[in-house]
Amino acid sequence: MCFEVLSELSPEHDIDYKKVLSEIPTIKNEFDTFDYSLAVIPEGIEKTPHRFRIDFCNRWMIKQAQYVVTYITNPFGQGAAKYAAIAERQGKTLIKIGEY
Repeated sequence: MCFEVLSELSPEHDIDYKKVLSEIPTIKNEFDTFDYSLAVIPEGIEKTPHRFRIDFCNRWMIKQAQYVVTYITNPFGQGAAKYAAIAERQGKTLIKIGEY
């Protein structure tokens, strides 16, 4: 959903965006219409155990980003609130969509 919104906003605003993949694509089938030139795979993901790859990608994206857009529905747990707190500690500009 975010990727689609960014692709719509990009022509009007100077937005550089990529889709971050937590897995290295293997076989492309006829139903896969995604343009992989708009994707990036974080360096080191291949050495990360499968169950930690989403966390690895989220932390990597925060590190790379100038702005972090959050949509938090539950301020507790291991979801968006956790990564918003990490971004805030790193001094990133947070854009909050929706409040909890």
